[in-house]
Amino acid sequence: MSLSFLADEDFRHAIVRAVLRLDPVPDILTVQQVGLIQTPDDEILTWAAAAGRIVLSHDTHTMRPLAERRIAEGQPMAGLVLVPQSLAIGTAAARLGALIQAGDEALEDLAGQVHFL
Repeated sequence: MSLSFLADEDFRHAIVRAVLRLDPVPDILTVQQVGLIQTPDDEILTWAAAAGRIVLSHDTHTMRPLAERRIAEGQPMAGLVLVPQSLAIGTAAARLGALIQAGDEALEDLAGQVHFL
């Protein structure tokens, strides 16, 4: 099984493009592509869980506590990867690329977890 991602609305698309330049295979969708623009974060997490997608976000202020609440309540969640805004695009892309290359191992590690890149 491969990793599938959903980049939230404010996630830097330059990072997504950089990851896809390194490896055009990753399954990364944006909330804009799936029609979830201006959707509340808790609904983004619910949609991503139903779709089996790991959420990519820079938002530690709302996404992190919402994800942690989902985990505490036993709700499904494929995972949340938080990427600091200050992280250089190339560094963020390389680190995401490493997660993608880890494949099934990363999928098991990220399921139901909040991960900081």
